[in-house]
Amino acid sequence: MKGFAITLVILIILAAVGFFLGWVQFQVDDGEYAVLFTKTAGWEPEVIYPGTFVWRWQGMFPTMLRRYDFSRTVRDFDIRIEDSLPGSDLYADYVADDPDFSWNVRVYGRFAILPDALPALASDQGLRPADIEDFLDGREMQIRSQISSALPSLISDLSVPERASPAIMNLPELRRRLDDILTGRFSELEFDVLVVTEARLPDIELYLTARQRYLSLLDSEAAARQAALGELARLDLINQAQQDSLEVLGSILESNPSLLEYLRIISETGRDPIGLSPLFADVLGNALTLDGLNIPAAQESTP
Repeated sequence: MKGFAITLVILIILAAVGFFLGWVQFQVDDGEYAVLFTKTAGWEPEVIYPGTFVWRWQGMFPTMLRRYDFSRTVRDFDIRIEDSLPGSDLYADYVADDPDFSWNVRVYGRFAILPDALPALASDQGLRPADIEDFLDGREMQIRSQISSALPSLISDLSVPERASPAIMNLPELRRRLDDILTGRFSELEFDVLVVTEARLPDIELYLTARQRYLSLLDSEAAARQAALGELARLDLINQAQQDSLEVLGSILESNPSLLEYLRIISETGRDPIGLSPLFADVLGNALTLDGLNIPAAQESTP
């Protein structure tokens, strides 16, 4: 009986030691998050939060479990973007008072790594606690670049009538759209703060009016050019047809001297007994003919 009691006490002590070694809860400090890696299962997909009860039997063996404690680190950014609506310098000439279609927006934000994203970052990107600052530096640069490209795109949407939305002129709405873009692009981050601290936006209705006037003028000029080109093409065809007809007529007259003599009679007397004058007038266009003959318009035939 005494031996059994001693054995039981030893087992209880060993169980307590094993429980103590495998219990990682007390090792995760406030403001930190633990990510576990075991030789048997690899990276565990769930992050360990402070105050969470966690027990792993691998903790009883020093080489079986590795724990990485990540401190919650926040990063601030403050960015100002200035630009103008597309074609604003050109369109401004088509409304009065020389309007200014430029804009500027200032955005302030604060972000940190989303705790639940830590296991994937550690597994897929090799993130370690010592790399946090460099990681956040890189993300801050990407965030600034994303905002720099997103803001002009959002505000330029106002210049397209079918996408124009007066709601974006409301700063909370502009902030919401930026938040959607950033959280969609950086799913591993959480943005504690994202505010539009300053904004000067253009008069979009005046801009659309100026743009429409400019486009209408371009349409009118294009139509006028098209009409002029069409008329030039028509005259070119007529001139070419007359040139071809004159060449054929010259060949006919050269091979038929009597016909040339008849033309001289028409020119000198104005008489056209057999009614050929209209035919020559169509070809020559009442212009000066060969040998200086002026072929008149068609006259009534004289017997």
